[in-house]
Amino acid sequence: MIKKYVKVNKYYLIFFLLIILLMFFVNKYSLFENIDNSISDFVIKNVNNAKVINIFHVITYLGSARVLIIITLLTLAIENRDIFDELAINLSTTYLISYALKKIFRRERPSINLIKKPKDFSFPSGHTMCSVSVYGYLIYAVNKYLKNKKTKVLLTILLSTIMFLVMASRIILNVHYFSDVLFGFILSIILLKMFINYDRI
Repeated sequence: MIKKYVKVNKYYLIFFLLIILLMFFVNKYSLFENIDNSISDFVIKNVNNAKVINIFHVITYLGSARVLIIITLLTLAIENRDIFDELAINLSTTYLISYALKKIFRRERPSINLIKKPKDFSFPSGHTMCSVSVYGYLIYAVNKYLKNKKTKVLLTILLSTIMFLVMASRIILNVHYFSDVLFGFILSIILLKMFINYDRI
């Protein structure tokens, strides 16, 4: 199993490791510091509307572990059990990797947050990584299993919109820096691609 996974994903694994290496340099030498601080300052100065904050608070909740686990469990109602199995493995793997990387890099979150400050570290964004793993996989499953083209398009647009709004919410609520979300997205896309490659064997 592991040998097959490595065989079909060897180039993606190399790319994944190179991105993590780049993350070490980004974190150690603060390569994104100016961009991160500029975006963070812009958010604090301009996102001061209670309604906007409340809307994005709801949106960001769609990327929380609780909601993503519920979505995963709901797929048990689908006749095809493979969807639940694959989604559960993908989500749990992505979560463990994001958790481990946070512990390694130990980057503090922005000092001012527009919602309650999360207790864990900031880099990379776990909401981003786990949202891509779930909503991204569902986009793949929709296009793999559904036959109706209109339904495929509508669900793909809906899931993509939710995924990117969750990512944006982490920056807009200033609980993450831009680079947290950027590298979380890159890593999770690579992980998702590797998972899909293996699923296609």
